[in-house]
Amino acid sequence: MKFLTRTPTLIAAMSSGQRWTHFWVTLLLDTLYPIAYGAFFVGMALRFFGKLRYLAAVPAFAGAIVDLAENVVQALALSGAVDLLDAKDWLTPLKFGLFAVAGVIAVIGFLIGVAHMFTNQKASSPIAQ
Repeated sequence: MKFLTRTPTLIAAMSSGQRWTHFWVTLLLDTLYPIAYGAFFVGMALRFFGKLRYLAAVPAFAGAIVDLAENVVQALALSGAVDLLDAKDWLTPLKFGLFAVAGVIAVIGFLIGVAHMFTNQKASSPIAQ
């Protein structure tokens, strides 16, 4: 990835204040986001996929974990461990792939919920069992 080969140079060009701000934004906001979307996608899978619910939740859970790992790499790079940025070469595509699969599963879950709404069936819920 051409962008990532320039990233150490970009980080080196930042002032200490810019690195500090980027570090805290990454740590705070970029940590809440994977937790939020991970919980949503895991919830959709657990709510609408019956016996396959745990299997359907794996991509969302794994995607959130990979996203958090990517954030740790970014925070460490901003703290001076720029050599760790090579891990983002595979963490970022893996994150987006898992996110895409989890998104498709969530859309299918939504469609299952809509279908159950029109047929007056209850969607299988781990809470109701």
